[in-house]
Amino acid sequence: MSQFDIISKYISKYNRQHIIKAFEEIKLHKSKRLFSPPRLRKMHRPSLDEETKLKLSSQIGHLCLNITDSCNLRCKYCAFSGTYYFERLHSSKSMSNKLIKKTVNYYLRHAREAENKVISIYGGEPLTVFQKIVYLSDVLSNSNPNSDCTIRIDTNGVLLSDPHITNYVIKNNIDLQISLDGPKSTQDRYRVDKNNKPTYDKIISNLSNIKKINRQYYDEHVSFSITLAPDYNLYEINNFFETNKLVKGHHMLCSSVRRHDTNFFDRYTPDIYEKKQKQMQTLKGNYINARIAGKEPTAFEKALFEKSIVLLHARKLDEPYDSISMNGCCFPGLRKIYVNTNGNIHPCEKVGNAYNIGSLDKGLELNKIADMLKQYVSASETHCIKCWGAKICGICFSHAVKNHKFDFERKKENCHMILSASHNELVTYATILESNPQAFDFVKNMTFK
Repeated sequence: MSQFDIISKYISKYNRQHIIKAFEEIKLHKSKRLFSPPRLRKMHRPSLDEETKLKLSSQIGHLCLNITDSCNLRCKYCAFSGTYYFERLHSSKSMSNKLIKKTVNYYLRHAREAENKVISIYGGEPLTVFQKIVYLSDVLSNSNPNSDCTIRIDTNGVLLSDPHITNYVIKNNIDLQISLDGPKSTQDRYRVDKNNKPTYDKIISNLSNIKKINRQYYDEHVSFSITLAPDYNLYEINNFFETNKLVKGHHMLCSSVRRHDTNFFDRYTPDIYEKKQKQMQTLKGNYINARIAGKEPTAFEKALFEKSIVLLHARKLDEPYDSISMNGCCFPGLRKIYVNTNGNIHPCEKVGNAYNIGSLDKGLELNKIADMLKQYVSASETHCIKCWGAKICGICFSHAVKNHKFDFERKKENCHMILSASHNELVTYATILESNPQAFDFVKNMTFK
């Protein structure tokens, strides 16, 4: 079709200048052969060249430090609750002060040229060993008085009732990411203490107190982590995060209970999932309509749907190539390291104790990183180069773990779910842009790391 024919066909639906701009973009991409790329032939395996080795020695971005295995709650969907076949149970094991100091100093030496330095303190529940957090903060201050390093605590929020803890985190501008699944009925279904007592009222009281003490700190340093576990009601969760003044406007992350290697889901019947799917489609419809209208979706709707679509919009449109990257894998040990209570180093908290790539005694072991990359590519390449979603795939090392080891069959299980999700994301993305070509212009101002 000529440009004139295309304009004539779509002028009743779209602005003339938008049609011409789209036509020119199509011509440009066609000239670069983006509509007829070569057949994929290989998966690129990053090399441990001198430049990469230098980065590993000076540009590690994020330290996740598992300061304790102890927890004051007994959340029923927790990986350490006894419902997951290959995970440890709750224990009282914590890092020694000596190990904490060693971890912080190792990170500072290997992050000296990192653009953004972040230390995330995990557990267990980190606030059960609050004095160790104080010690860590002191080590950080003494080792690097002018440090621009951010400290973040991932916490269930119950012990924030202690004024010593609350005053300390406020005084030191420590970020808090608080686990809060929604309204009282949702939160108290699974997030209970050792005596099976509910937690919602305690956490809401603690949040209210922090906000009262220092509103600016609360607005700038408190975020929330939501875990979706059946039988949840998405409408109620959405309404809660949109109307409750303690949580409205705060950043939130949303994830689902891990589905593999557990008997947690044995109690649920298929009709529950059908009901949840209907709720999910309704919220997705709300998200689509908001973006088409140029309005902001709710924060919960964005947490559910937006990240993957924004990444899709921000993808690079390069010249055609016949190789793909290692799906959505980070380079092990560079963007992030996870140090457990034994002082062993792993790529991130999502893989837990799988993929050991070193220790604080030996540092990052390059041979282990090389073996990890080789194993992933060798197992995945033949499968991935035949896949329609290869160039937008977000699968990473965490999707290929079973019993703390690499497992390609587990990766293939996750492939089916992620391909289905990718298809739905493409449909959502196209649906929005067909009606509002400027819907994602805000992405231009976003920074991706």
